Amino acid sequence: WLATLLYLWRSRRAPRDQTGSRAATGEKRAWKHLLAACNGNNPAAARSAILDWAAALTDGTAQHSLQDVAARLDNQDLSRELAALDACLYRGSTSQWQGRGLAQALQAARTGYRAEMDRDRGSLQLYPGPS
Repeated sequence: WLATLLYLWRSRRAPRDQTGSRAATGEKRAWKHLLAACNGNNPAAARSAILDWAAALTDGTAQHSLQDVAARLDNQDLSRELAALDACLYRGSTSQWQGRGLAQALQAARTGYRAEMDRDRGSLQLYPGPS
């Protein structure tokens, strides 16, 4: 029984697996990597960074494609920029891609998503204050 007790005690102290490597990076760090990829006009890095950032932004909810990100953030400008990024990657002409427009659309989508989450948190208070 002593061995069982020791095993249970050690297993409780062992670090638990996070919800995934994309969620564990943190939204701010993922955002900085995303902006660096956009500013460097690197479409492959931008695609990967968008998926990482979107997972971190949505508390670990996995985003498997740029279309998933566009649907989740629901921003027309962002949807257009993500479609252009996808087209660039699948067309193979990555040297022509400029990330400035995508960075601007992502900033607007990020601001909108955060504002929406803040509104939702405020409406779910157990004892809301006077309006």
